[in-house]
Amino acid sequence: MIYYLVNEKKIYNPYLAYYESFISRQPIKFYCYDEEYDKIDWTKEPEESFELLMDQHAHRLRNKYERLILSWSGGTDSHTIYNVFKRNQIHLDEIIYKIDQSHHNDGNGKNIYAADKYADWLIKNHWDHTTKITMFDEYDPMLKGLTVKGEYWIFENNPDVCKFFASGSGGLASTFLCEKNHAAYKWGLITGLEKPYILKVNGRWYTRQRDNILNSVMGQKNVECFFLDPKLNLKQSHMAKKVLKKFKKKFSLNEEWNHLPVASPIAYKLWSAQLGRHEELTPGISANGKLIVTGWKKFILNFNNKLNEQNDKNFEIELLHRIKNCDKLALDYLKGFYNLANEKDFYQFLNKNCLKNTGEVLNTKDIFSKEYCLGT
Repeated sequence: MIYYLVNEKKIYNPYLAYYESFISRQPIKFYCYDEEYDKIDWTKEPEESFELLMDQHAHRLRNKYERLILSWSGGTDSHTIYNVFKRNQIHLDEIIYKIDQSHHNDGNGKNIYAADKYADWLIKNHWDHTTKITMFDEYDPMLKGLTVKGEYWIFENNPDVCKFFASGSGGLASTFLCEKNHAAYKWGLITGLEKPYILKVNGRWYTRQRDNILNSVMGQKNVECFFLDPKLNLKQSHMAKKVLKKFKKKFSLNEEWNHLPVASPIAYKLWSAQLGRHEELTPGISANGKLIVTGWKKFILNFNNKLNEQNDKNFEIELLHRIKNCDKLALDYLKGFYNLANEKDFYQFLNKNCLKNTGEVLNTKDIFSKEYCLGT
């Protein structure tokens, strides 16, 4: 289970966790499968190959659930899982993917498109015609309404609240559709989360996870983060450690550093391949998706209740369009942040302790999980 623990309370919304920390003066702890991970000797790398471990985990998941659903985007993580199930001919009851309305660049000046353009490919190439294929619009008001329930949504204990568009990585929109389609069965939703974050301290290597990338799946029992399976995470952590040890002389790195830069599609591709990921369906889509998320996090709260030109450049285009057209859901989403800022003492605490840059309410600092030592 993945969650924040503050003042003995389990919390799934980062803003609510920050608020509880502010009120109680207690620290935020980020739990990420601690109970399972505490049982592992992290200094010993599994002898099996990463491919074999993925095969074994896929079979375990199939045996665990009556209905098994894959959250798929065609990117490095989810497409690797897709390939594992395909080569083992393991039945998937449903594949869910979201319509991504944004255009991306492949690094060479060409526009590429996300999963909505993969529908024909999936229908033509999927090996099992009994699998239900479901797509959903990332801006569907019904789905986004799962987290934005009025203008005070930001203080409710829901996961997957940080993005205006509906998450495709095991978020509430995906689990809502799973429950709708498979409520009569024991179902599980597979998502591609996540690669480890590696650091070196006093000559020893450690692995951990960060909260921001896992916000969408917090507290959700039916979501299976494929690569966070204990044995797979152990293996990929050692794979990452080996890569970083090999290249450390070529980079200027301090004592606490994570992984190779992902500032370009090429760098991301190289890093993903070293951690056992397969080729993405469209080259560049994974890295560009992450860079776009970084862009809209830089939205700066403007107390005039208007979006200035700087905000326009950094703001999520579809959300900006909907705000200007007085869409209620979009306005409630924006009002949530103003309601947060109206708690003036808390907002000051947030800026001082929790945001990477003053006023960037979406751009929160990372909170890391418990660290596990990988040895020297």
